[in-house]
Amino acid sequence: PESPAAGTAVAAITVTDPDNTPYAPVWQEHTCNATSFAVTNSSSSSSSAVVDGDESQGVRVVVQPDAIVLLLAHGVDYETGPSEWHVDITCADSGSPPLAFSSSVALAVENVNELPEITFVPAMQGQAPGHAAVSESARVPFLLGAVSVSDPDDCESTRCGPATTFVFEATPAGVVQVLSDFRVVLLSPLNFEDTQQLRANLTVFDSVDSPDEVVRSASAPLTIAVQDANDPITAVTCTPVAAVPETLQLHSPVATCTAADEDSPLTLFGQHRFTVTWANAPSSAPSSVAATAFYATNSSGSSNDSGSTGGVLLLNSTLIDYEAAATLELDVEARDISDTPLSRTVRVSIPVVDVDEPPLVSVRTTAAAIAEGTFVEVELARVTRAEDPEGQPVTCTAALQSDDGIAGNSGGDSVLALFCASSAAGVANVSMTSTNAVVLAGTVDHDCTPH
Repeated sequence: PESPAAGTAVAAITVTDPDNTPYAPVWQEHTCNATSFAVTNSSSSSSSAVVDGDESQGVRVVVQPDAIVLLLAHGVDYETGPSEWHVDITCADSGSPPLAFSSSVALAVENVNELPEITFVPAMQGQAPGHAAVSESARVPFLLGAVSVSDPDDCESTRCGPATTFVFEATPAGVVQVLSDFRVVLLSPLNFEDTQQLRANLTVFDSVDSPDEVVRSASAPLTIAVQDANDPITAVTCTPVAAVPETLQLHSPVATCTAADEDSPLTLFGQHRFTVTWANAPSSAPSSVAATAFYATNSSGSSNDSGSTGGVLLLNSTLIDYEAAATLELDVEARDISDTPLSRTVRVSIPVVDVDEPPLVSVRTTAAAIAEGTFVEVELARVTRAEDPEGQPVTCTAALQSDDGIAGNSGGDSVLALFCASSAAGVANVSMTSTNAVVLAGTVDHDCTPH
């Protein structure tokens, strides 16, 4: 058979000598040599002399302890080498003169179905043989490369028979396929989050020329590197911390938000920055208020610029007013971190809690200074605005009080009579008229009350 290893024994040489009998005075030893050989193939025949043991030729003679054998000097191939080897063996005895005898050995090379060969060649330049790369966002079927196949049984000579017909198989099945034109394609999308590297196996089966032959196969490994791509954000969910009182302090949290993404949170594609827009901001407020009234930090409380899978929304405005809007409407956008970021927006509604707020009052002073003396209904000031944010009626009253820090006053926030203890004058006080004027009635003494 073709393709045996060098040194394979192909014939045994037996020498019979009539001089070697039990009565022979001298036992004859024999030396054998391959003196010549002839090569026969489909197109030519040649003959040449060789030296015994010359391994550049097809055969050599070796004397072993128990036999003389004919060994192959190297492997033989049915497709590229001779189809027959004719070897002439000459054996000589040890007599004087030596007597020799020659015999011919015909060696026919038998065809054997040999293993096919297969190699994967990537379609993308720069990839090593047996390796391919594909983005997880690639559309399938995706061309990975092609296989290079050959079969040692194929040759140009007619004695090789018909060319081999190849059949392919790829595993994992349904993911990778070898087409009949030798192209290798990816059939099913790969997800970077599930696997960063897929190992496939490409197998080729040859064809046989007769039922007695066995189909042979060979395989080539294929390693596919999966490249990450920016997957969409699937959901943004915001949960209010609680109902928001209209008097909520600045930088207080109002909601927590999370973003669900097909990308791994360990990658930048899976990290998000959050922005907040006040959708129902007061129309009377500056246009910038809608974008600045609320801000977001990441879930750990640090700057939102670094990105995270969640965020906290905090108040940055004093314009929340239950009477203007009983619900905060916030548009929260989550945007991933990439050169071409993907985003998703959700609206969150947060109820506003009404709080009883103090009335809004404006007072205009009408008398900056007065001379001491006795006064009757003298106007000192006037209330120009008295409004309640909740729309409730407002009642104004006026009373004299001391003022800490004013010379001559020693009390604190207590009603102070405007007369001296030694004075016989009556008590002076202030009152509020029906027209919201603050008036003074009574005697004022500078020595007792300078302010």
